[in-house]
This record gives sequence, C-alpha cells and structure tokens, in this order.
Amino acid sequence: FPWPGEAVLEGLPRERRVNIFAHIVQQSADHAVPPPEMTEKAALDYIGKKGDRCMAQFRLVGALGRLLAVVGRPREALLLQREEAEEIAAMGAEGLREVSFPLSAWYRLSGLLRDRSAFDDAEALYRRVSDRGDLGAGKDYVELARAGALARLGQARGADPEATLWRIADDTTRESHLRWSAARHLAAALRREGRLADEETIETTLRDAASWPRAGVDP
Repeated sequence: FPWPGEAVLEGLPRERRVNIFAHIVQQSADHAVPPPEMTEKAALDYIGKKGDRCMAQFRLVGALGRLLAVVGRPREALLLQREEAEEIAAMGAEGLREVSFPLSAWYRLSGLLRDRSAFDDAEALYRRVSDRGDLGAGKDYVELARAGALARLGQARGADPEATLWRIADDTTRESHLRWSAARHLAAALRREGRLADEETIETTLRDAASWPRAGVDP
C-alpha cells in the first residue's frame, strides 16, 4: 500500500495517527513492505518516551519489537517487549487485557535467545499481573509462549512444559493456529528428548491438518 502522506497523517488525532503507524510497522514485519529500515526510522518519531505513552504507542512499541525480531535483532526486540510489558503492567487493571501481547513476546524471545534470566524476569511479572486479575483470552497465548520457552531452555516447572503444550494442542475449542503452534513446539520438544515415536504422532497430525481443505473447519 502507498505510504500515507505527511499531510494526511498530521491531520489525524494523535492516537489514530500512531495506530496507523503501528499497522504500517506490523505490515513491514510481515511482508517487508514498506522496507523495514524506513518504517523503523519513522516509528521512532511516534513511539514516545518510556513512562509517557498512550495505548496506541504501546502497540507501536510491540510492532517495532516484532519487526526487529524478524530482521535479526532479537536482543533489541526483547528489550522493547520487556519495556512495553512492564509499562502496561504498571497501569494496573486497565492494562491486564493488553499485557499478554508483549509478555508473550518476552517469553518467546527469552526462549529463542536461551536467556534464562530474561525468562525468570518474565515469570516474576506474570505472577504479579495474574495476582491482580484475569488476562482474558490473552492468557492462552502467554501460556503457549511460556511453555515454548521452557522447552527451548530445557527446563521443567512442575508438569510443564509438556502438559501445557498437550493441553492446548488437544483442545479443539481453541483457535486452530494456537493449537498447531503448540503442536509444533511439542514435536520439537519430543524430538530433543529422543521420543521419536511420540514426535511422529504429532508430525502426522500436523501434516493431516495442513492438507485439510480450507473450508473454515478444522479436522
């Protein structure tokens, strides 16, 4: 899509303008259009300062973090997602339904980077926000990212991560993309443990799902 002209952007209320930029940055992360270097530079003009951001700016921070992750800068991405999660958590009840986005990314990146310290810090924040209330539908995504990070780190916390991954993968009431993401994490964890027969069962299920006719119905 064409880059919005400055006259168009400047004529919009600040929050709507920043929301548009968050979408542009996410589009760049997903498809490299507009070019990542262009969107990163422009995003920095709208991202605001830590401690003085509106919700739209938090979404922009998250989108920029995802962009940095896919262009090969995961450490910078982790720092941004952590910063966003901590700021939203500090908002109290208002931020409970929004914190799942950066917290999930924080967990996921801590696993990819094999950063146990970052994972433990995410755990501490997760406990704090969970004590304050329900994260809503976002909790499933946090639990998936947490279990995936545990699997990558080779850690076990109680029955996790395997029990959580099985629970999500087997639940046909959940969104299909959430289930199959859990199944992929599970297959990788089983492979690392040398449980190849169990892994093959999961892989077969994934292959069957991938070949299922796309008619809005899951197998």
